[in-house]
Amino acid sequence: MREVKNWILFCLTAVFWGSSFLWIKVALREVGPFTLVAFRILFGVIGLVIGLHLFKKKLPRDPKILKKLMILSLMNPAIPFLLITWSETKIPSSLASILNASVPMFTLLIAHLFLEDERLESRKFVGLVLGFIGILVLVGEIGVLELKGALAVLSASVLYACSAVYSRRNLRGFQPLVQATSVMIFADIFLWSAVPVMEWPVHIPHLTMTWIALLWMGTCGTCLAFLFFFYLINEWGATRAALVNYAFPVVGVILGILILHEPITIHFIVGALLVMMSILITSRRSKKAKKGAI
Repeated sequence: MREVKNWILFCLTAVFWGSSFLWIKVALREVGPFTLVAFRILFGVIGLVIGLHLFKKKLPRDPKILKKLMILSLMNPAIPFLLITWSETKIPSSLASILNASVPMFTLLIAHLFLEDERLESRKFVGLVLGFIGILVLVGEIGVLELKGALAVLSASVLYACSAVYSRRNLRGFQPLVQATSVMIFADIFLWSAVPVMEWPVHIPHLTMTWIALLWMGTCGTCLAFLFFFYLINEWGATRAALVNYAFPVVGVILGILILHEPITIHFIVGALLVMMSILITSRRSKKAKKGAI
């Protein structure tokens, strides 16, 4: 039953994160990247604080723990959210979702360097090479501005990978609700401090659809998704939890094509398939790990 629960949370996380790429495009029609991310995280914080109250949890006060949580908040979500949101001013949401799926590949490399229980195997190395070939195919024929957007997403993916390994190494066993709430609070303080500097005058949304997008991304794509993801990192480990990045691009691509009418080319299909194959190969657990699993 515990594993069934984990897979249910996994699927919900994929849907919540996958649909966020669509809602980013919608909200960007009225607000800038910094304002969008600040509101998104604010709504996420509100939901998480309510959860803290309901479950009678308290935020940590230990300066050492707070320092680690502050560092984590920059790696995930503050800077990656900004990079991905800005990227969608340059590239389609479907391409952003596929490129962001590279997180498990980067997680594999970083976990190999810093986590003793998540070492790189030859099979996973092959998957890693396939993934990077897929990325090259995806960005091979886009213009300079689009390339900047693609590099922004890939930079966000590297930070996501670093955050998963950092969390696993420094905050293993930390209560997921408290961890998620703490990092979101730190991230939102950073974002709202930056909004008046980067996007003055501050624009408050007026369109109903913009508020719907911000509320969805805040409550589902931030509050619930990050809570579930931190839980999965503690349950499954950094590399296996990052498998969620194999599922959410499917949601992102389908919504981008059907609702936003984004174009799809042969390069996109080939590149996406290579990236998906890479994630499938690198995320499979070894026989040794399976025998050791409880």
